[in-house]
Amino acid sequence: MTVCLLLAAGWASAQPEGTRLDFAPPDGFWDTTFDGTAWDPPITKMPPVGTLVDGTGDDNADADLIDRNNNGVSDAVAAIDTDEVLMELEEPVIPVGPRMGTTLDYEGDGVSEHTYDGAAWNPPIAQQPPVGTMVDLEGDGPPEARFADQNGNGVADAVVDIGTGKVLMELEEPVIPVGPRMGTTLDYEGDGVSEHTYDGAAWNPPIAQQPPVGTMVDLKGDGPPEARFADLNGNGVADAVVDIETGDVLMELEER
Repeated sequence: MTVCLLLAAGWASAQPEGTRLDFAPPDGFWDTTFDGTAWDPPITKMPPVGTLVDGTGDDNADADLIDRNNNGVSDAVAAIDTDEVLMELEEPVIPVGPRMGTTLDYEGDGVSEHTYDGAAWNPPIAQQPPVGTMVDLEGDGPPEARFADQNGNGVADAVVDIGTGKVLMELEEPVIPVGPRMGTTLDYEGDGVSEHTYDGAAWNPPIAQQPPVGTMVDLKGDGPPEARFADLNGNGVADAVVDIETGDVLMELEER
């Protein structure tokens, strides 16, 4: 038995008419059927690892999609009974851009900070959203994914599935900005009284020297601080702004 299933760019045309797929996690219902020319309904992305394949049209799954290089993307069709590889699949390039309607919820409180309209984020995103940002890829309410830090440098570099942790989208890491956001306030003593506020162009009043380690930072200008000045290299001078709760680096500082 040969299952001829070609899942390449465009989902073009080598699989036999009647081939059916039950997307993982399988639920016993065929999600799409190849009619000899195209998939019905259309397939817009590579089906997930574990998708069942009926390559003979007899209503029984005789193969499944597997991931041989362990990158979370289906790259082959294998016989269920023998694990024999029946066909290799051309992996799609994981997109670096979002889908139209994708929403971002920085704090996981159900309130979206940004929505992608197909051309740009609304409102615009000034810097990389933080690790842990919840992502609703379908724009239908509940998030399916979150921003993650794969290389451990404190900056989000991928969008991963909430349930499985599989990489859904790779992100290009930006250079961490050395400047603050407009409205950021600094509280040197942590007493709730801000010594400085950033107006988008300069600190008011001007800062004569680097604020001390432990300075509390309100990045949003809404009252409670979310971050603090930290000394990462141990020389006694603040060189980063870190999240109060997680310790993640939010902003690198030029020492002075």
